[in-house]
Amino acid sequence: MTVTPKIAVGICSSISVYRSCEIIRIFQKNGCDVHAVMTKNASRLISPLLLTALTGHVVRIDSFEEEPSDKIDHIDLAKTIELLVIAPATANMLGKLSSGIADDFLSTLFLAVECPVLIAPAMNEAMYLNKQTQENIKDSNPMVFDSLAQKKDIWHARMRVGGGSPLQTGSLPRGCICWTRVFP
Repeated sequence: MTVTPKIAVGICSSISVYRSCEIIRIFQKNGCDVHAVMTKNASRLISPLLLTALTGHVVRIDSFEEEPSDKIDHIDLAKTIELLVIAPATANMLGKLSSGIADDFLSTLFLAVECPVLIAPAMNEAMYLNKQTQENIKDSNPMVFDSLAQKKDIWHARMRVGGGSPLQTGSLPRGCICWTRVFP
């Protein structure tokens, strides 16, 4: 019996946001069940309806927009995914993630997952090279920072390592970061 890997793709408000549809399709072509999570500003650049149509799942944006239920949505999703991909990841989101700020669905999901997290920064080169952005990328507490080149077992070895370039068609971008949780 084949198990379909379940992945969440987190989408931030970068100019590269339109490439998220291609990223979703890449994972779907490789047999994955993909769920989309967006920041509020990303939903102003690309329609959540489009992503719902692509994934077949309701797009999650706000932690409190769902009807009350017995499940806590970000915890429930975090328990069931095998990989969280944040593509594109803005400088703002990198700062939130490295600081433990959880003020939207995506950042609360990030704090709740125990699976590998693949982060694809996409921003202006000056923003990417900014000292604070670089510190946020290198911040390894409570995470271990590894370049994707050292994580060949994470999905596709064809993903490349580089710096801050926009999302490329058919692959995840140069500059991917893989953060793996460390638990005592």
